[in-house]
Amino acid sequence: MKGTQIPTAVTPATLNGPVHLGRATLEEDLCSYHEVVGQNPQPSFKTGFWFWMKNCHDAIVSGKGFGATIRAITSLECKVENRAKAEDRVSKYRKFCSDFGVDPGLNIFC
Repeated sequence: MKGTQIPTAVTPATLNGPVHLGRATLEEDLCSYHEVVGQNPQPSFKTGFWFWMKNCHDAIVSGKGFGATIRAITSLECKVENRAKAEDRVSKYRKFCSDFGVDPGLNIFC
């Protein structure tokens, strides 16, 4: 996105997961160049897409539901003390489904 500013919170530590994904699956040496994921849209999109296909896509198409994607992306929201965050995410998911006229399906909570 032209003109988009990269958040200053993007650091080697915050990019650790995507960087390792990049090295293992994208055949790019992102470990030596952590900032590439945060500053270059191509490896950023590739690592995000890889994460989705590896961790979330099968949950959706196999019937495990939206709740399984919450567990895959941010399992902390599934803990009792963070239940409000998961409920907010599910509320937004239901709204998107309604807007698109699709059934949200079963198993939408963690």
